[in-house]
Amino acid sequence: MSNDDARTQQAPDAPDAEAAPAANNTPPAAPVVLPDGADLSPQVIQTLRQRLQAAVEQHDGWADPLAFNGGTILVLLLTGLATLLPTMLDAGRFAWAAPLCSALAGLFVAMERALGFGARWRFHREMKSAYESIVDMLEFYPILPLSERPKYARDIYTSLYAVRSRESAIPNAGTNTQPT
Repeated sequence: MSNDDARTQQAPDAPDAEAAPAANNTPPAAPVVLPDGADLSPQVIQTLRQRLQAAVEQHDGWADPLAFNGGTILVLLLTGLATLLPTMLDAGRFAWAAPLCSALAGLFVAMERALGFGARWRFHREMKSAYESIVDMLEFYPILPLSERPKYARDIYTSLYAVRSRESAIPNAGTNTQPT
């Protein structure tokens, strides 16, 4: 078996090379070629597309942007109230209101700093966009000239590896280690 044969494996639903041709005379499925090979079969493209779509959905959350933007608005309102309340209210009965607003604003700022809602929101947006760009690359792959497909296939795998390597680097989520 040559090195080229060793790098190529049959697609999951393709018949064995020694098996008799199918009764309906359909040609066997194209082989799945590893990253340094020449081509990606339609089955591999479809499988990658499905897995990438699942990854896109994982990064399509609403909690981080809501916490970040809502927290920012709340902090602005509370600091404004802490400034205005002493001049508007009876100093004796509501003396507690301004310090409470100030303390709550400080608490929300500390929560944002500790939990990093803004950084996490940006992380999820970047990851979603990165996965969608790989899906776009897969969409263009079939219409490329055959001579350009090997390089483009390597570009797809390189991009996929780079994005997957960033997956563990979510901000403020404990120890972040990235594979080398």
